[in-house]
Amino acid sequence: MEDADRSSKLSASNDELLLLAVRIVCLGFLGYWSLILIRPFLTIIVWSIIIAVALYPIFDWLSAKLYGHRALAAVAVTILSLLVMLGPATWLALSLAETVRTLLARLGDGTLTFPPPSDAIKAWPLIGEKIYESWLLASTNLRALVIEAAPHSGPVTDSLDQKRP
Repeated sequence: MEDADRSSKLSASNDELLLLAVRIVCLGFLGYWSLILIRPFLTIIVWSIIIAVALYPIFDWLSAKLYGHRALAAVAVTILSLLVMLGPATWLALSLAETVRTLLARLGDGTLTFPPPSDAIKAWPLIGEKIYESWLLASTNLRALVIEAAPHSGPVTDSLDQKRP
């Protein structure tokens, strides 16, 4: 009788061990799939944590100055952070728009010019000669370069042609 009890205990122990192994493997798959889903956002999450930890002393100080109004302090810190982050981005976008406007105006007037290339460009391995020729053509006759490059710019020029009235 004692051998039968021992054998049933070992069988139950093996079943529990197998069940535990299956659960651990399933938990590992769940963790792996979660990591795959989170991976594109991992940089944003890490930077959010860094910014939150860095701004907490300012939030705490401002909260004390506002007599414990934590929501008002949170709104103030959020608005200040948005101004600090979006200000330079807005300035950059406006500068880019102005540069593109100027470039298009010069291109339309025919006053867009490129300086001639340096002779050192010819010495670049593999691509130097081709870049030198293209750059030289752009500096002397930009319209000819655009006409020469048009067949190679397929999708870009096709999408531009479709947008024309």
